[in-house]
Amino acid sequence: MLKDLAQKQKVKEEKIHPVVQKAYDKVSARKRSAFHCKCGEVDALSRIAEDADTRTISDLRKIVKNGTSEAYDLADDTLKALCSSYAWVLKFLRMKGKK
Repeated sequence: MLKDLAQKQKVKEEKIHPVVQKAYDKVSARKRSAFHCKCGEVDALSRIAEDADTRTISDLRKIVKNGTSEAYDLADDTLKALCSSYAWVLKFLRMKGKK
């Protein structure tokens, strides 16, 4: 689901959906990656939240629950490891990540 929205395209600096921002704000400081909120996954989740007119984290969770996220390196099309921030958010939203 997320792969189609952001992982295989160049990441644009777009506004983070407020519900997605709330999810990322819950990541503790020690679990935040150096790229916290600056990856394609944030953009993909924001697009999903915007398209579904999501108003709460519960709304977003219902939409993405049990979904799978894949992130690819644009340079060589290899599957990337999840950063610590996104790994935490995926678990929080009850999603699965590859790698």
